[in-house]
Parts: sequence; structure tokens; C-alpha cells
Amino acid sequence: MKMTMLGSGGVTLTPRPSCNCRICVEAKIKGIPYSRTGTSLFIHDMNLLFDTPEEVRLQLTRENIDKVEHVILTHWHPDHTHGIRVLEQLNWSFPLNAPFGEPINVYISKWQHETLKKYSCGSFLDYYVEKKMISLVYWEDKQVLEFPTGIKITPYLINF
Repeated sequence: MKMTMLGSGGVTLTPRPSCNCRICVEAKIKGIPYSRTGTSLFIHDMNLLFDTPEEVRLQLTRENIDKVEHVILTHWHPDHTHGIRVLEQLNWSFPLNAPFGEPINVYISKWQHETLKKYSCGSFLDYYVEKKMISLVYWEDKQVLEFPTGIKITPYLINF
């Protein structure tokens, strides 16, 4: 199974804008792996993307990933969801104003979706469902998600 860690920077990315500390200066000069983007993982065999940090569009482009069929949002925090608009670019034809493929499956718990609506970008998900860009797949705590490849993933809900 081939996996690509797209980013591992966490909440505080390196380099930080306008920071001239030794670590940020080195990251600006040397680039990856000293320069780190938001946390995200791609599993090639499944076209599965874990999380959508703000830089996910750049991450996918950098790694020449052009097809995403599944997205698992691990939790609602902005550093894991604020790049959600990448779904428009992955499955929306701007000249035709319509989706150009099957809806992307977005896996999320109902609690996370409601929390996203309250604090962040959750209403985008409802809009994308309405436009048939995505299909929301709600999961419950410890529910086994089985993918067409036969791979199974068991999510655990942690309320924080």
C-alpha cells in the first residue's frame, strides 16, 4: 500500500509568516522537510485523503495527485478542515457549473459535522452535497468503514 504524508506541520506551520527566528529562516532557505504544511495523508490505493488543511490544494498539486474519491475528516479543527474548498477543484467544472465526476465520499461523524457548522466551514459540506460534488457518509464511534478495495478503517470518536 502506497501512502504519502502530504504535511505534518500541525497547528503552527514552519516557516511562520514574518518570523525571522533561526528555524523559520532555515525553513525558508531549505524548503521541505524543514518547511512543513498542515497535517494530511493520502493513500494512493484507495484515492483516500485524510484531512484538508489550508494548504491541501498545494500539497496535492506538489505530489501530482489528481484523483480523490474519499476524504476522511478526522476532526473539525480549522487546521484539518479549512482547505475543504479543494473539493470544488477536485469535482466541479466551472465552465459547465456542474460536477464532472461521481460525488467524492466525505466521511465524518454527525457530531463533527454539527460542530463544523457551528465553529467553522461545515455549511460548505451541505452546499457541496446540494451541488452533488460530495456525498456525506456519517459514521458512528467504532463503526468499521469498509472500502471497495477491501481495506477497513475503524474511527473512534473523541469529543474535545
